[in-house]
Amino acid sequence: MNWREWLRTLLGLSVLLGLAEMLLPQGNMAKFSKLVFGLVLILAVLEPVVNLVSLNPITIDASRSGTSFEPEIDSAAARLRTARTKPLLSASSREMEELLLNQVDLVSVQVEGGTGKGGTTVRVLIDPYDGQLENQVKSIVCGLLGLSPNQVEVHELGS
Repeated sequence: MNWREWLRTLLGLSVLLGLAEMLLPQGNMAKFSKLVFGLVLILAVLEPVVNLVSLNPITIDASRSGTSFEPEIDSAAARLRTARTKPLLSASSREMEELLLNQVDLVSVQVEGGTGKGGTTVRVLIDPYDGQLENQVKSIVCGLLGLSPNQVEVHELGS
């Protein structure tokens, strides 16, 4: 937490506590609430000092330390994409084959799914095979399964 955020928190908290103090009725409860509000305000004032003295590394602001969590986030996203496409591959490979036969001028098609280093991979075997049909089949499979083009391999049937 930088000093601007701390100051903003401190000012907002003091305004809220002042409004709450005005809304409370007079009497014994008011004395107790003023004590609690005062302790909360003291904690807010001392928060930067507590963070510096504390030995808990979680409370230290890691945004300035240069650590990056992007590789962990990327690997988690890849695992989620893989988990999302597994049911689609196992349940609908036959439907995908029929769709490809109807959408593209193919004599036969075979769809195989698996997982590799990069996550889910789909291997599509087509007959006849040429570059234009490969691109069409790859774009259809990528659109249906939400995969990137490098996760879909198109080969000639029988190779």
